[in-house]
Amino acid sequence: MPENLEIIKRSFDISLYEMNLHFNSDELKSYLSKIQMSKEETVLTTYYTDDNIILDPNLRFFKEFIFFHITIFSQKILNKDKFVIHNSWFQAYKKENYHNVHVHNCNENSYSLIFYIDATSDSSVTNFFIPGFPYTPAIMKSVIAEKNKLVFFPGYLPHQVPPNKDEQRIIFSANFEVSN
Repeated sequence: MPENLEIIKRSFDISLYEMNLHFNSDELKSYLSKIQMSKEETVLTTYYTDDNIILDPNLRFFKEFIFFHITIFSQKILNKDKFVIHNSWFQAYKKENYHNVHVHNCNENSYSLIFYIDATSDSSVTNFFIPGFPYTPAIMKSVIAEKNKLVFFPGYLPHQVPPNKDEQRIIFSANFEVSN
C-alpha cells in the first residue's frame, strides 16, 4: 500500500433549522383570500401560476420579513453574504390533501424554506428523509406544522406531507441559493 495515500472525508449537511417567530398573518391571509390557487395533484398552490410570488408588490411587507430571516440564516449559519430567491409560492392543504416525497434542488448551495402561515394541532407534519430516500434507509425527522414556524433545509432533502387532517394548513415556500 502506498505510504502517501490520502483519504478525504466528504460529508453532506442534512441539518434542519427551525425558528418560531412572531408574525401577524392577518394582512397575508387577506392577500391569500384574493388570489387564485390552482389545484395541482392534491394541493392548492400558486407555484404554477406565479413561480416567484414573493416579488408581487402587494407582498412587500412579507418579502421584508422573509428576506430578513434568510439574511440571518445565510450569514449566521452558512457564513454566506448573498442570496438569490429562485422561486417562491403558497400552498394550501385541505382535509386529506398531501404532497408526495420530493426534493426542491440538488445544487450544493441551494436551500429551501417553509413558513407555516396557518396550522392547527391537526395539521400534517412535514417529514424529512436522508438523501437518497427511498433507496436508502427511511431515517426521518418530522417537523410539526405550527403557525409562524420557519424551517430552513438543504434543497436536496427528500420530504413529504402526509394526508392532512384539518382545513387550515397554509404554507409559504421558497428556494434560494447562497454565495459570498
